[in-house]
Amino acid sequence: VMEDGSKVIADTVLIATGTVERKMGILGEEEYTGHGVSYCAVCDGAFFRNKTVTVIGGGNSALEEAMYLTQFAKEVRIVIRRDVFRADELVQKKLEGNEKISVLRRYVPVRIEGDGNAVNQIVLKNLETEQEETFATDGVFPYIGADPATSFASKLNILDERGFVKANERMETALPGIYGAGDCIVKQLRQVVTACGDGAIAAQNIFHYLKG
Repeated sequence: VMEDGSKVIADTVLIATGTVERKMGILGEEEYTGHGVSYCAVCDGAFFRNKTVTVIGGGNSALEEAMYLTQFAKEVRIVIRRDVFRADELVQKKLEGNEKISVLRRYVPVRIEGDGNAVNQIVLKNLETEQEETFATDGVFPYIGADPATSFASKLNILDERGFVKANERMETALPGIYGAGDCIVKQLRQVVTACGDGAIAAQNIFHYLKG
């Protein structure tokens, strides 16, 4: 059943709905999304040439996107809640020696502020002093995780406890005719190259399934 109430009948269904970035849930985030707040450095990095940007998060995605942003921005500030990164050691080593990157440890975002048109600063809480501090920034890139876009399949008993589609090596779920592929399935590595591989495997097996 589609959002407009219409129905689509099919012999097979391939679920490849990906994931949705987690929001920080702070003041100014929704207001300035697309006006300084971005969830995709590859998409929007070029808009921040010679500017200051703030990356929220300490995982692989946050650090990799921060490094990508150094191609454009004059300064990249990384904000993490803990004292140490969650990212792999190999990814962390790539940050070493990059003069454009600075790290604020034991801080959490409180609100994003701007002039009504674009972001111009972010307010962070120092977890050691419990005080709020304001930092000038032209952009904010949150990378605090992503959730599978699979709520429509919640009653099919094909999802794990986090909502990811459980699919075998043939991309089949527990329900005959329903397949999963890409970032929305249970897997170790979520990248474009692995999603393409999932799709190719699923398409091949769907073809044979339909031929009986």
